[in-house]
Amino acid sequence: MIKAIAFDYGRVIMISQTSVTEEICNLLSLSKETWGNIYFSLNHLCNTGTKTWEEIILMCAEEAGVTDLQKDGVQKIIEDDKKERVLISFLSKK
Repeated sequence: MIKAIAFDYGRVIMISQTSVTEEICNLLSLSKETWGNIYFSLNHLCNTGTKTWEEIILMCAEEAGVTDLQKDGVQKIIEDDKKERVLISFLSKK
């Protein structure tokens, strides 16, 4: 018997040990508000399947006018985040 269905994975039922947004903002010397404005202007591309979450993050960095070195740093933050992700389960065994 099906007891639950999950329709979203990215950052909803998945936990990371680090705050990607905070790390990127620190690296790029941006406020979370500025980063959020850029992110939400492009996020629809991820929601429609046109781009991956990682591609959106890199597009946001480019939109913020980063250097190549900073872009490499953002890529490293993304890669490190992937290694630290943990999937949590809300399903109980009865």
